[in-house]
Amino acid sequence: MTLSSLNTLTSSGLIGALAIIALLSLSALIPQQASARRRGGVDLTGTTPLEASFFKDLQAQRMSEWSQADAFFIASGIRQPQELERARAWLDDVVRRAEHALKGRRGVEERADHLLRWTHEQLFSRYNARSTDALEVIKHGRFNCLSSCVIYGLIAERLGIKVRGIAVERHAFCRVYESARRGARGWDVETTTPFGFNPGRDVQIDNAVISVPRSRYRGRREVTLVELIGLIYTNHMGLNAAFPSARDRLLAYQKAALFFARDPTIQHNIVAAYTQVINEAIDRQRWGEAWAHLEGLMGLNFTAGVKARARTKDAQRYGALLCTQLADAHAHAEAQLSGEARALEVLKGYARACSQASGALSLSIADRQIRAARASLSGRTTEHARAQGVEGYARALKALKTALTSLERHPARDPQLKELIRVKRHNSLAAAHNLIIDALNAGQRALAARLIAVGRASLPRDQEFKRLERLIKR
Repeated sequence: MTLSSLNTLTSSGLIGALAIIALLSLSALIPQQASARRRGGVDLTGTTPLEASFFKDLQAQRMSEWSQADAFFIASGIRQPQELERARAWLDDVVRRAEHALKGRRGVEERADHLLRWTHEQLFSRYNARSTDALEVIKHGRFNCLSSCVIYGLIAERLGIKVRGIAVERHAFCRVYESARRGARGWDVETTTPFGFNPGRDVQIDNAVISVPRSRYRGRREVTLVELIGLIYTNHMGLNAAFPSARDRLLAYQKAALFFARDPTIQHNIVAAYTQVINEAIDRQRWGEAWAHLEGLMGLNFTAGVKARARTKDAQRYGALLCTQLADAHAHAEAQLSGEARALEVLKGYARACSQASGALSLSIADRQIRAARASLSGRTTEHARAQGVEGYARALKALKTALTSLERHPARDPQLKELIRVKRHNSLAAAHNLIIDALNAGQRALAARLIAVGRASLPRDQEFKRLERLIKR
């Protein structure tokens, strides 16, 4: 009766669960460092010159040549200079008409209230949850809370009315201020209805009274109109409309962050989009692409917003897990093509390049060395080949012992990384034990005894080596 090999665990689900949501070259052995564009910027490859110029200036905070309206139009999908000029002309005409409509209106409160009603009479025809951008308003009059708020704010500011955006969960509206001074009196403006100025009051319309209820505005955050424009991308994302691929979503959220860097939702979804892009590249065995995006993820450093530090830590821990997944997948592919020696060099390259994953990868390296020893000892071999196999096995167990000792001294803190390391530890030890079981099943008791002696010397506390030693002495 033969001995059964010890079972190995699987960790594939651990990484897959993370994905909510000009490539850099990678040598066959060692990942290269990422370019500055990958670490800190937005990859604008494939965008039009107008869009590329705008986002480069936005990233560098050189916005003197661009207006808030330009930002809204470009975020809405305008890509050519002539399209931008037409949109600017449309807004200029709207502002002239609104200015004429407000003649005779006195005070900020009256002017802002009347402007809201006028926009619904002249610009906004029908609410549509998907109508987030400027083009929907310009072409069809369709609007939602975000597009109506931005359009209203742009017109109001051109007319000298101070406006800020208010972002709440899954909603946006405006707030008008009596002046720009600190502590000035202000009014909320619910732009999705013509009677939404100062919601919560009763509005007299002819002989009827319409009650405009105050919505549940929990967690309200006051933002600039430019920051509000950045939420165009989150609105599209929530509706799964404009960004069908993971790469599209990553680019969209990178752009959104240039508008609204402190928004926790944008920060969260940048991390999620990176994990999706990396996982897709791994699945397609595009190692260079996966590594480039991994460096982008690991290089994230959110500095603004109440959850910025937490999001940065998320990027680091997801990066460590994804680096391990990438290294293991790349090594497996290299082993199939060129053998275990090549796979081992690939793993060592990733371990050098990704210190956050070095603990988990040290187990992968030891496991690959055990695989190489197993390959040397399989089948009919000469005494010299067996001696080399045993020597390789000894080196592998030495590496495994070093890895286990290091992990005991510096344990992983992240629960998912801890679980991944637990699985790898189990699998590496199982591979070491199975080499002895192979020898016993093949009737090679002398070889099994040599391997057990190596195992007992390297890992004296391991109970399975002790059990195998008792078994062979019977």
